[in-house]
Amino acid sequence: MYRLAFFISFILFSANTLACSCAEQPPSVHFGNASNVLNGRIMKLEILFDKENRPYQKITLDNKSMLKGNYTKVIYSAMDVNACHGMSFSLGKEYVAFTDDSNWITGYCGGTQLIWANLDFSKEFLKSIRALSPNKQINQDK
Repeated sequence: MYRLAFFISFILFSANTLACSCAEQPPSVHFGNASNVLNGRIMKLEILFDKENRPYQKITLDNKSMLKGNYTKVIYSAMDVNACHGMSFSLGKEYVAFTDDSNWITGYCGGTQLIWANLDFSKEFLKSIRALSPNKQINQDK
């Protein structure tokens, strides 16, 4: 009986996990697919609810740079448990965010990433995104 319950739980968990698996894409693909690309530190996080009472995050960035699209400091993210359509953000951390026309991020599969100052792959990701930007950078020493 326990084996059957475990097996069913495993299948359901696996299906949920696989439903949001992403193919790894180069930064240029994420940049090309996004309407807006921002780089900044999270200054404020708010949990709000839509008309169907589903929670979402309203995220305010210091917006170091607008790398593509219309200038904004506010983006939105679904509070999706499996991160298909949203992701969790941490106050005070730096991110590169890829959004649609309405400033909603497209989840982990859409390329939004936390920028780790001490990790080379993270610095290289930010550098490659900045290189794609048509906007001039004031500070490119990171």
